[in-house]
Amino acid sequence: TDLIADLEEDMMKTLAVRCLVMSLLVFVGMPPGALAQDKGADLDKLFSYYHEMGMFNGAVLAAEAGQIIYSRAFGFADFEKKISLTSSSVFCIGSVTKPFTALAIMILKEQGKPAYDDKLIKFFPEFGTYAQDVTIRHLLTHTSGILDYANDLGMQLRHPVLTKTLVFDTLVRQSALKFQAGEMFAYSNSGYFLLAMVIEKV
Repeated sequence: TDLIADLEEDMMKTLAVRCLVMSLLVFVGMPPGALAQDKGADLDKLFSYYHEMGMFNGAVLAAEAGQIIYSRAFGFADFEKKISLTSSSVFCIGSVTKPFTALAIMILKEQGKPAYDDKLIKFFPEFGTYAQDVTIRHLLTHTSGILDYANDLGMQLRHPVLTKTLVFDTLVRQSALKFQAGEMFAYSNSGYFLLAMVIEKV
């Protein structure tokens, strides 16, 4: 049936992705010089194969010891309009950035700026009394209670283009938290948006 065929196709794609990831892990785990020939050429063979099998569409950049050893784009940025991907194509990577934001905060914390228990209003007094107890730790752990600009406030639906100023001003204008800071967990894009602004400021 069509359902079974779809399931089989999904399983094959999942298996292919896992094989690709395992291939990359083996490749990355090898010591410098372990491969006989140019690593860039080996990577090209790997990604070309998965692309030709219809199992990879994207851009790849690999670096070793600070030097780019491979860079290539495969497939389309827009399938309907047949617009090809390039190495400079812009991707909507969404929450993939959150671990990097958290890591940047941790690196800064090791340098003494900021501390996990520093309050948000130390960096942005504009938040006034409603977020006066929110700390960097709360923002990191999704326990701040600050309304999520995407899910709670629906800004992505109402504004085709979101700017940093628009999101920040909207959050500042709120009058209450969703819950008391530290009281519970609620995934928050706003928290990591504000962490990014703290990084910029310090």
